Amino acid sequence: DAAVAAPVKLIWSALPAARRYEVEILRPGGDVVFTSTTSDTTLVVPANALAAGGDYRWWVVAVLPEGSRPSPTRRLRTTP
Repeated sequence: DAAVAAPVKLIWSALPAARRYEVEILRPGGDVVFTSTTSDTTLVVPANALAAGGDYRWWVVAVLPEGSRPSPTRRLRTTP
């Protein structure tokens, strides 16, 4: 599989009191292809992490003082 031509930027809304965010990108079958942790509400996924023409799902887990809160999954399709 060829990698995408440029990095992909993911953006989400902040949750008050979130200490950090854990991001996962998965293939439709559930295999995790990329993970990262950030304190920001944006994340740049390197071009070599995703295949061109790929269909993925991604989600963010906000880590809060009282526990974690996952976002709904979102679709991510890369161009061929």
